[in-house]
Amino acid sequence: MKRQNSTSKINSAHRWSFYRAGGVDQVRLDRGADIVNLDQLDQKLWVALSCPTQGLEIDSRTLKFLDADGDGHVRPPEILAAVQWLKDILKNPETLVEGKDSVSLSNLRTDTQEGQALLASAQHILQSLGKEASVISMADTAQTADFFTTALHNGDGVVPPSTIDDTQLVSVAEDIVKCMGGVPDRSGKMGYDQATLEAFFTACSDYDAWLKVGESRAQEIFPFGDKTSDAYQAFLAVRAKIDDYFGRCRLAAFDQRALAAVNLDEKAYVEASTRDLTITADELQNFPLVLVEAGKPLSLKQGVNPAWAGRLKAFTSLCCADAGHLTEEDWLKLCGRFDAYTGWIQSKAGTCVEPLGKKRIREILSGKYRESLEKAIAEDLEVADEVSAMTRIEKLTYFHRDLHKLLNNYVSFSDFYARRGAIFQAGTLYLDGRACDMCFHVNDNAKHMKMAPMSNAFLAYVDCVRPGGRETDRGVCLHGRRE
Repeated sequence: MKRQNSTSKINSAHRWSFYRAGGVDQVRLDRGADIVNLDQLDQKLWVALSCPTQGLEIDSRTLKFLDADGDGHVRPPEILAAVQWLKDILKNPETLVEGKDSVSLSNLRTDTQEGQALLASAQHILQSLGKEASVISMADTAQTADFFTTALHNGDGVVPPSTIDDTQLVSVAEDIVKCMGGVPDRSGKMGYDQATLEAFFTACSDYDAWLKVGESRAQEIFPFGDKTSDAYQAFLAVRAKIDDYFGRCRLAAFDQRALAAVNLDEKAYVEASTRDLTITADELQNFPLVLVEAGKPLSLKQGVNPAWAGRLKAFTSLCCADAGHLTEEDWLKLCGRFDAYTGWIQSKAGTCVEPLGKKRIREILSGKYRESLEKAIAEDLEVADEVSAMTRIEKLTYFHRDLHKLLNNYVSFSDFYARRGAIFQAGTLYLDGRACDMCFHVNDNAKHMKMAPMSNAFLAYVDCVRPGGRETDRGVCLHGRRE
């Protein structure tokens, strides 16, 4: 808030009128000419220099249109930008003080580019609604949401698969949305845009290149042929445990005194046996894979720890040709056979498209789908200017209805002092038998309290709660001025 106790010298070609209220000289905004010349009024004469976009008794959509930077507050540069925009559109700004929610098409300028664009857009909207009207209203512009839902193109550069005619192209577009997650279209449907399209085809190319490396080095990378993947998973499932077994064997070979320790002492078995043992014997997970002896090969079938028997059996079947034993030397050789496959797996790229499978990915890359999908984006963007103008028509109807009211609660407080109900007032608070009209919303009590002493007034901070205890509103009321 910023107040000026008297008018200052005004270097303005426009003639202003003032009135005295609340000990402040305030400008009168009775005419459209006052509004469109607002840039000539010294901002020291504005009563307020900021207002929130929430908590005011005025349509929040109007405030959202004004809040160009989206910071939740409307400030003078944004007000002046809106005024300048209206000057470029309206022939007769006097209609701004009428507060009507409709704009006459004859009042739209044809000597400015913006006026021409909005006139054409307004006519297009009315035609699409089957109307032969000379005015366009907020109700008309509200129906443009239906246009975004049903139109084949809506100018946002996002293409839902359902808007494509070619069935093969639809299938690829659906693959893109499935793999990449998709982008929401103005209609609410999921589709793809240019960035998503590029990321998808890059992933397909990367994944295909990775597959080709495996194909060119098949003998080295796939030591177990088509079963290499299953063999590798079975190998990983027991690798740490087999390493542990041979490590314990080496420790026993180093010092026989360690043999009891590496096999765990009798106390550990006694504790395990006191529980109800199941066939999987989860209590034995940390016990050795097989009883340890110095230099002893790993038995793959006899005397195996029950907790590991199933995993070791799968490993033996896939990787050891059902051998009965495995020496440490054999184990190290087997680990080496998986080195190339491990490196290849770790270099996998384009994993987001992997669910499509090799055949589908190569089919997509071999066709001309990318060019056709990019063309669909370009066709959608061709109507971007038209759709943007439709959105600006909606903004025009909101400003046409609400801007004058906002200015009478921002540049001046004429609505408040005329007791017409200021937009910042939050109703009447009855407190101790008194009716307090100067009530308004407060979003942050702590911040407000820092500035409150400067008001030279008594303030009461009030939390309004509905029956049941759920807090619904927080505000402050002014009781009266301190003497």
